[in-house]
Amino acid sequence: VVMNTLFVGVLIVGCLHAGLWLVRATVAGDWKRPPPSKEAKRIYRRWRPSYVFYHLVLMTSVLMLAMTGLPLHFADRPWAIKVMNLFGGAGAAGYIHRVFAVMMVSLVVVYIIEIGYRLIAKREKGIFFGPNTMLPRVKDLQDVIGNFRWFLFQGERPKYDRWTYWEKFDFWAVFWGTFVIGVSGLMLWFPEQATRFVPGWFLNAAVVIHGIEALLDIAFIFTVHVFHANLRPDKFPMDPLFYTGRFDEHEFRVDRPLEYERAIREGTIESMMARTPRARTRVIAYV
Repeated sequence: VVMNTLFVGVLIVGCLHAGLWLVRATVAGDWKRPPPSKEAKRIYRRWRPSYVFYHLVLMTSVLMLAMTGLPLHFADRPWAIKVMNLFGGAGAAGYIHRVFAVMMVSLVVVYIIEIGYRLIAKREKGIFFGPNTMLPRVKDLQDVIGNFRWFLFQGERPKYDRWTYWEKFDFWAVFWGTFVIGVSGLMLWFPEQATRFVPGWFLNAAVVIHGIEALLDIAFIFTVHVFHANLRPDKFPMDPLFYTGRFDEHEFRVDRPLEYERAIREGTIESMMARTPRARTRVIAYV
């Protein structure tokens, strides 16, 4: 009941957010792209290369986990057997599933180690406080309220900073999902060892939790997340930033006005400039 409630609740809120945005952006004329300008020639780096790599690893692992896990979750459906056979049967698919599960968990561990290195060795500031943090801030709550007011034609669109509230939601969803799916999956991977510490019925609960949480992650990614990142009118049909890590000055100024204004004010805008992505890079991103 808890997992189904979580599944339905998150998808309803997420799809409502995406649907209202689609309507409001259409009315605002976001489908009409502005003609190329001098601003489009000035390119800035938004994601450091390590973030691009992390995101690609995350995409790959999630896709492979979905392709090998969904047929097991829906094992009584005819299509599930056909998909499972593409991987060489249930045994081979299970092996592949575990390999990519380890990859996803390792990614989270590596990221946490990187954060620790930046905190301790480099003494980097702003990880926990300020506009660059991924932790929730009062500004995020204000943006949620402001955005829904904008959706309902009751106010102006909020000015976003470096990270928006929906990006932070996606970010922390990875940690939540990896923990929940990881712990339950580990119990199912090593059932005898698990039941030395917990009652046997925990394995039944683990099956339910693992399957529904994974289904929620996949459903959310392919609907809400894909809309926010790519399918919304001002980004359609795709935003190659996830692969290039860069965007032009027009996008910077419109999408992240507070960060852009701060970079101008503090004189750090020049240090953020980057080379224009090659045509081949954009083609690879779309493929």
